[in-house]
Amino acid sequence: MVSALIEYEAWGLTQPTVPPRSRLYSLEPLGLGTSSVESLTSYITRLAVAHCVSVGSLYHREIIPLKGGSRNIFSLVRTQRTGCHTSSINGAGSMASRFTHALEILTGRKDLQYLTMLPWREAFHRNSLTRRTASWCPRCWTEWRDLAKPVYIPLLWALAVVKICTRHNLPLQSICLHCGHLQGHLHQRVLLGYCIRCRRWLGSPLTGNVSDHQTLTDEEWRWQAWVAHNMGDLIAAPSHVSAILNQGQVRQRISHAMKLLAAPAPGAFARLIDVNPVSIYGWRNGDELPSVPALLLIVYCLGTSLLNFLAGEGGATNGFTTLPKIPPWRVARAHNKISFKPANARRSLQQTLSESPPQSLTAVIRRKKLHLYTVRKHFPDLCVAITIRFAEYTKNRSARIHADRQAEFRRVACELQLQGVKLCVNRVRKCLAVRFYISQQQARAIIKEVHSEASKQQTVPGVTEPADHP
Repeated sequence: MVSALIEYEAWGLTQPTVPPRSRLYSLEPLGLGTSSVESLTSYITRLAVAHCVSVGSLYHREIIPLKGGSRNIFSLVRTQRTGCHTSSINGAGSMASRFTHALEILTGRKDLQYLTMLPWREAFHRNSLTRRTASWCPRCWTEWRDLAKPVYIPLLWALAVVKICTRHNLPLQSICLHCGHLQGHLHQRVLLGYCIRCRRWLGSPLTGNVSDHQTLTDEEWRWQAWVAHNMGDLIAAPSHVSAILNQGQVRQRISHAMKLLAAPAPGAFARLIDVNPVSIYGWRNGDELPSVPALLLIVYCLGTSLLNFLAGEGGATNGFTTLPKIPPWRVARAHNKISFKPANARRSLQQTLSESPPQSLTAVIRRKKLHLYTVRKHFPDLCVAITIRFAEYTKNRSARIHADRQAEFRRVACELQLQGVKLCVNRVRKCLAVRFYISQQQARAIIKEVHSEASKQQTVPGVTEPADHP
């Protein structure tokens, strides 16, 4: 007995300490601590896949009860400023804060704020910080899929000022090459890497050219590469740099930059970085924060990096003559101008009149990279023809689909009638192979017709054959 106690004396009767359990998996973010850290919207999609549910179910059943959201976040508004407010989830505002708080409660993680720009909310203005639509590098996605790696969207691609992939030296893509549809940051059912409309793969082969991208000049390429590297270093920066940063320190750094650039007057400094002088007064008084494009121009003139500037480390100035020729920050989100050739545009629009199936005028213009008002001004006849053709196609398609649905409902109702089942609308709907919508009035009319046909067959008297007389 004593020998047994000696052998098992390491056994303890106290219960082990069990860490607190989380409601959802504590999924580890990809690329955490690097410039390739994934965005919070990408993390939400991967979290839904890990639980074998749709993003819509995860949002409505788990995130909304924790006040992470309160409305439909999956809509993509097609206006002049096309986009969706879902992009704010990756930003530095209240929406990013609410989603981060809700997901940290659900997963038990404390590092999800680094999937957004929340650590730098005291450094620059949150407006125009993130893209209103999703962007991606098709070569990166294809590489990750071929190597059996998770496909995701880095936070760097979600920033409005980043427009290229420095790894493959390609502009980021924002529309589907198959259907020309813009992509949202989140979708209720479609997985990352696939179009939300045509459900086709958004990547591209590792060989060949991506022909749908606009070419950039060498100067623009250098500027975009510099911007991407600076924003990547900022995202990968340690947390202590952003923790000690506040609006007062940013104001001091801007005042110090004005002295280094020998532009103490707000007007001269505003002309240097191409902003409104009123904004300079707001920055110095602490009424507002500078935008990211404006900060990048200041940092470029100082000859340092954005991370060093925010950390309080100065640098030698580059001088006024080295300022890159880029669009002003006020139109940073505007598309590059496309040379318009009327003859080529007319030929291209005429070709769409023979395409099958027809497309809407908006889809044709987006695919051909034209402007709506310019096309309507130069080719009103072609615009009317494309619109009428698409309207007729839509009308015929809707009528055909409606007729097929009525025929399917009638067929199921007749089968139930032959089986002796009492017909009602809900009973017939439950027996349909594919649930589709048909109005209650139409369904009742079809059931009434089936009853009428069955009663006629039962009440038709038999034909009496005349007797044969010898």
